[in-house]
Amino acid sequence: MSVAVHITPQHMTTADYEDLVAELKASGVHEPAGRLSHVAYGEDEVRMFETWESADRFNAYRDDLLAALQSVGLDSADIEVQAMHSPHPD
Repeated sequence: MSVAVHITPQHMTTADYEDLVAELKASGVHEPAGRLSHVAYGEDEVRMFETWESADRFNAYRDDLLAALQSVGLDSADIEVQAMHSPHPD
């Protein structure tokens, strides 16, 4: 079942987000299998919203994401995973 994932790091700026993306690319995990979409939004409190093929696919990536967040100086993130009612917004 497809899932929606809302990721809210503590005090992530746009510069932090750019560093995070660079870290994920350097680690070779910036395009994980099973991720359907990714959006980042906000200025001083950047948040991310993703859709995934399944919770299992996201959970396989979660440790890589958390390690990258820590690598750029962000200690934690609230992560909410919810089943999607529709695989696409029609």
